[in-house]
Formats: sequence, structure tokens, C-alpha cells
Amino acid sequence: KFDTATSANGRAQVTARLYTEDGTQYGEEMTFTVKVSEVTPTVLLVIAGGLLLLVLAGIRMYSQRKRAMASDTADGNGDGPEQPSDPTPDTGPESGAPSGTGEKVER
Repeated sequence: KFDTATSANGRAQVTARLYTEDGTQYGEEMTFTVKVSEVTPTVLLVIAGGLLLLVLAGIRMYSQRKRAMASDTADGNGDGPEQPSDPTPDTGPESGAPSGTGEKVER
């Protein structure tokens, strides 16, 4: 394993030769192609910033929805339609009690 430096991403030619511990050459010089790619710290910061914005937007949407539900319940509007496009109920809840005398019941 060895360290090397490059100034651009892409393919690069590398020439290597092995040496023994005492400094004598071992074998012939060898040239091979390597693919160079690096994610710079700037790219990592941009990705981290985007993720942070997504998390903060999710927290804000959650807190706004929670606050809206709490204000609807406090105002007594909890029985209304759940969505603005939902129709409002035109009758009260049905009763399980028998109808009174003289009351007309549709069947």
C-alpha cells in the first residue's frame, strides 16, 4: 500500500517498481492505469447541508400540523371536515333511541 497525489479526477498512468528492505530493485518496472476519484470536502458539506434542510423542513411541517390540530380542537372545530374539499355533514349523528310519537320517519 502506498500514497500518491493527483490534480484531477479520471484515469491516470502509474509506474511502480518494487524494492527490498535494503534498497535493491526487485523485478522490473510496471506501468498500470488507475481510476482517480475523490469527493472533496466542499461536496460533502453541500450534501450535509441539503440533508439538514430536509430534516428541518420535516420538523417544521410536523410542528405546524400539530399546532393546527391543537387549535382546531380548542376552537371546537374538531367535528368539521378533515380536508377543505370534504363536504360538511348536513345532519346530526343518528340516535339509537326509538322515534317519538307523531314523528315521521323515512324508510
